[in-house]
Amino acid sequence: MAGLVLDAVAAGRRTERADGGGSAEAGFADSASTPMSTVQDRIWFMHELAGSNLYTVPTFLELDGPLDVDALGRALTVLLARHSILRTLYRASAGLPRPVSLPPEPVVLMTVPSTEEDAVVTAAQSRVFRLADEIPVDFRLVARSSGQHLLVAAFHHIAVDRVSLDLLFTELGVRYGEALRGTGPVDPLLEPAPRYSDHARAERDELATPVMQRRLRARAATVGAALADGGAALLARSGPAGRVGGYPLRLANGAIQLALPDAVGVDEAREINLSGQRADGIREIGPDGTVRFESWAAAVLYQETGYDGVEMPLDRAEDCARELAGRFAAYRGQVERNPGYQSVAGGRGRGTGTSELARASGTRTGADT
Repeated sequence: MAGLVLDAVAAGRRTERADGGGSAEAGFADSASTPMSTVQDRIWFMHELAGSNLYTVPTFLELDGPLDVDALGRALTVLLARHSILRTLYRASAGLPRPVSLPPEPVVLMTVPSTEEDAVVTAAQSRVFRLADEIPVDFRLVARSSGQHLLVAAFHHIAVDRVSLDLLFTELGVRYGEALRGTGPVDPLLEPAPRYSDHARAERDELATPVMQRRLRARAATVGAALADGGAALLARSGPAGRVGGYPLRLANGAIQLALPDAVGVDEAREINLSGQRADGIREIGPDGTVRFESWAAAVLYQETGYDGVEMPLDRAEDCARELAGRFAAYRGQVERNPGYQSVAGGRGRGTGTSELARASGTRTGADT
């Protein structure tokens, strides 16, 4: 996934900058030399194809205790200055995405009253980013009452994942403490974070190595030879010849054949696939493509998201998928906002308070005394 810090740290340990490392990215112009990871490529493609909030990551941080809003704004400014992936646009050129890192700018943290909380939360959950024109993060602060605030953040998945968000908010505590004490770096660019582009470059470099190229060419040649010259190759594919689930296949003599283990027959393989399908909550997929859910799965969907449907006809699959995506985004936001809520999927709301931010930075607030 498009990790903000974790993968970049690993990449930073594997790669060396030609300029010795440690300095900020030279310039902010669009450059074909700035790589994207293969995962980012896929996310960008799916985002452009769907144009929805499917990859929006709404995040909510409960802040209990005295809060210095200006210091929080300065802390967020340092974060975006240090992590260029949070201020990167993705513009298409010849049908391919080209990342463009914008210069760091101060984060103006918009504060709204508690009467607008529902609207701000809903906006974060339904946010559809225009990746070519706006950075993949947005912050709002809800002032609930004296000593209580809600930081509402919307991220795009092309820039963060769940692990990197945890690291990001841990660093926010450090930067907030620095801002309170006035000890942060004068120029955050003098203390840049490991760059995700370094990870992406390392990945691309690895794929371009002679060893990987030979493997890729060999795999392509093997499959091609099986089709063209009557050779044989083993593959794994879903739904061959209309069958349910996935099966090992052999390409031989220009034909595709099942390649089941000797002890497994076709009927048993089909039942194995069907049992997995039922475990996923799907009772059956009809001849016309209609997906019919198990009653327990439909009940869970309705209870947790409000989605009311026991089947999904093929001609409505796209509309149903969009509705489910929207409802799941709202559900995910509800789970994230409630620190004590344990979801069916195991997700838990963020409950980090101002005092925890301060503890991460070594300072104290009234909530700690």
